[in-house]
Amino acid sequence: PAIIRATLIDELTSLGGATSQATIIESLKDESPLVRQAAVEALSNADSNVQYQYVLPLLDDPVQGVRIEAVKNVSSLPQELLTTSQRQALNKAQDEYRSSLRINADRPEAQTEMALLSLKGGNSDQAEAHYREAIRLDPTYVPAYVNWADLQYRLGNEQRGVSILNQGLEVVPGNADLSHALGLAYVRKRDYPSALAALASAAENAPDNVRYQYVYGVALQSTGKLTGAIKVLEAARLQHPYDQEILSALVAYYQEAGNQEKAAQAYRSLQKLTR
Repeated sequence: PAIIRATLIDELTSLGGATSQATIIESLKDESPLVRQAAVEALSNADSNVQYQYVLPLLDDPVQGVRIEAVKNVSSLPQELLTTSQRQALNKAQDEYRSSLRINADRPEAQTEMALLSLKGGNSDQAEAHYREAIRLDPTYVPAYVNWADLQYRLGNEQRGVSILNQGLEVVPGNADLSHALGLAYVRKRDYPSALAALASAAENAPDNVRYQYVYGVALQSTGKLTGAIKVLEAARLQHPYDQEILSALVAYYQEAGNQEKAAQAYRSLQKLTR
């Protein structure tokens, strides 16, 4: 069934590798629009060659949902790569996407999507306006704060990004996504005590988020807190026994701690996953 094929494509994304990508690309031709849309989403971080060769043609897909996912991917392609007809197809699809977003312009989700589309078109001022509007519509809408702060980082305004994230935490105290983004911002500012506090909050408030556990563990080790790092990663491994990043870190940290037996055990587990 299409719903299962679409779900499996999402699972393939987490595996990575050339074989997985080739399977996802092949799924762009699937008879089901649900599967085609899932495949486009799965290729959102693929390189420009993949977007140009395989995703761009889906701007002419007969189903609007597929066209919209495609335009999200290819809007940031360098214009010089596109032929005149391709630019026309892209402009048409962008207009269609904007129209669909304007229908829901009173929703913060739509404003945030419009911000991302503006960014892909190189208009950071317009993107900021959309983020402000998203927060005005719903001050608790976390993705607007996170994406707006990320934009400030790209513009070189790291401190403003920190202020935006703290503004969000005042409204949504203890939110893990905001805390994680804030922790990374503090790392870039080399404010490691503040970074550890924020990353610890993210890991504590989102125990099921393996990425937050991993980043917190790495941050602890990087600041000389090896025992704490191992403890965090061991707890994360209990919940996510097949995560390769967690296992790889544990192999290295057990070796650093002089525990060769545990390092060997973790390495054997990692080998089973990577065969």
